[in-house]
Amino acid sequence: MPGIGPSCPKLPNKIILNPTSLASAEIGDSPLFAQPQSLGEIRASALPQDSYYLAPNTGGYCAYSIVPQGAPTFSPSDFFSSEVKDLPAYFGKPTQLPVPPDLDFGAVIYEAWSDQAYSPDVSGLRWYLVGSGDRYEDFFGGILQYGRQLYQEWKADPLAMAEKTWPTPEDDGDISSGLIPSILEAWFHMGRLEDWLAQNDPDLLARAKPYLHYATEMPREGCASELTEDSYAYYTTREDRIYLLPRSIRLLRKNDFAAVAQTLAHEVAHRDTARNGLVLPSDEMMYRSLQYFHGLVAEDSLLQGVALSLLGPNFFDALSCRRLPMIPEEEIHAFMSDLSYGRSQSFARQSPATQRESIEAVSWLIEQVHREFPPSWNGLLADYVRLAEANHQQSRREILFTR
Repeated sequence: MPGIGPSCPKLPNKIILNPTSLASAEIGDSPLFAQPQSLGEIRASALPQDSYYLAPNTGGYCAYSIVPQGAPTFSPSDFFSSEVKDLPAYFGKPTQLPVPPDLDFGAVIYEAWSDQAYSPDVSGLRWYLVGSGDRYEDFFGGILQYGRQLYQEWKADPLAMAEKTWPTPEDDGDISSGLIPSILEAWFHMGRLEDWLAQNDPDLLARAKPYLHYATEMPREGCASELTEDSYAYYTTREDRIYLLPRSIRLLRKNDFAAVAQTLAHEVAHRDTARNGLVLPSDEMMYRSLQYFHGLVAEDSLLQGVALSLLGPNFFDALSCRRLPMIPEEEIHAFMSDLSYGRSQSFARQSPATQRESIEAVSWLIEQVHREFPPSWNGLLADYVRLAEANHQQSRREILFTR
């Protein structure tokens, strides 16, 4: 986020984008403007045929030219993988363009000819398309707005700000009834589920069976939260597995195969999106907003800034988990996918109770997003849901084609 100094300096080191490709480019070391500019000012003054490297600075961005090497032009869109090249250009479309070492996390590549902005992801490994026009201004402006909101809460009451979290949704009173099913019982009922799917929905069976397993509880990793205690299943990207949880096995005891099938549709939607590597807007914006918040605290009080630095990444990870215990846009897409799946089935293969839970979950998630985050974030989350759905449908078509 913005650094120190009112003027734009020469870059201390040479920056090369994708040095292993014929389509590489070098960043000119001299700034194009003496003073930092806003995105709107850079957008208004940019030549339409050019691309620019923007480095964050106090009051805006310092702009530098991008000089192609070995090719007439340079564009991050040239590095879209085949999996995402034909998907709609909403927020989060990833490229295979690597991020140079030691690059400022807040850097931006701005293409004037397409009016699109690209930024490094939180891992610092790749660039992704933020969007065009108002979308990237919503993104970067929303980060500043939310970072200032956190800063104002900190000034008013640091302890209350650090402890603030999402409310726990109301449950239906049937979360942990009965003993935890054994592994033997779980696999028995999962076999019955597979038989039911083979007869009623072989498409879903083909998409879920290779990854299906059983677990007695949610993993205690990442943002472990009470919000997940009523879960029926979960998908883990690290293992590429879908785990059914005890609550699903209890449904299978009652022969409620339709409800568990809808649960599988939910987790398959998670898997389709995760395997495509889509960038998560709220995760990106939360990470950057916390960085900006830290900088505002340090500017206001050197002592408090040092104290936050000494607390280290664990403090900011905990703060992020309280403010963002789950990725709302990813969950909204998965719930909408399982709801669409459930409603597409014949009446005899529907679970009205599970459909009602999905509707309530989507409503609750939207309510939390509106309550917690700036309005500019809402459109970006909606863009992600549209992109994820396009990817999900493409994955389904590929399964059908190969069967």
